[in-house]
Amino acid sequence: MGIMRLIVLCFLVTALTLGFLIPASRRALADKLEELRWKAKGETADSFYRKGEVRYQLGEFEEALEASHRALRLDPHHAPARALFTEVQFILGQGRVTPTSGEYDRFMR
Repeated sequence: MGIMRLIVLCFLVTALTLGFLIPASRRALADKLEELRWKAKGETADSFYRKGEVRYQLGEFEEALEASHRALRLDPHHAPARALFTEVQFILGQGRVTPTSGEYDRFMR
């Protein structure tokens, strides 16, 4: 890890623990720290997508949703993760029809 990254990480952790930031900023900071931990462990959007796909095949839809959401946090343009996320949302009754999802439905018919 580069020295600059380490300094920024230390500052962010200190700011978070001392409560210098407003709650919304603390949440965003906590999310960013979580993403940095994933990257440090070698996790990628594709690895989270693959985990989500396995969970989906096992019928563990909540876990599939969480894994695909993590993939999208690392790479918002990861198309397979976006498709899995949307499909699982519909299975869990959380989905909503958008122009993109309507296009997907027409394609699948």
